[in-house]
Amino acid sequence: MKTLKLDIRGMTCGSCVRSVHRALSSIPDLNIKHLDRSGALVEVDDGVFADELVNAVKGAGFDATVVAPLSPTPEAQEVKRASPTAAATGCGCSCGSR
Repeated sequence: MKTLKLDIRGMTCGSCVRSVHRALSSIPDLNIKHLDRSGALVEVDDGVFADELVNAVKGAGFDATVVAPLSPTPEAQEVKRASPTAAATGCGCSCGSR
C-alpha cells in the first residue's frame, strides 16, 4: 500500500467534497484517509494506477493532480475537467447541489 496526495481543484462546498468522495470510493483497493476542498490523502494498493484516480475525480467534474508518483502515465498526471454546463449549481460550482 502507498499513501498519495491528490491536489483537487474546483471544489467549493460540502456537496463537491461528497461528489469526489463517491468517485474515489468507487476505486477498488483505495482507502480515503483525508478529503477536503483542497485535496485528498489516499492509501492505494500497488495495482492502482494514477490515471484511475485522476479520471475518477475528472468524472466528478473536477481537476486533479497526483502529487506523488504512482505508476503514472504521463498524460494522466493532470487531466482538466470539462467546462461547467449551463446547469450551474446554486453555490456556483459544478457539483450538482442546489
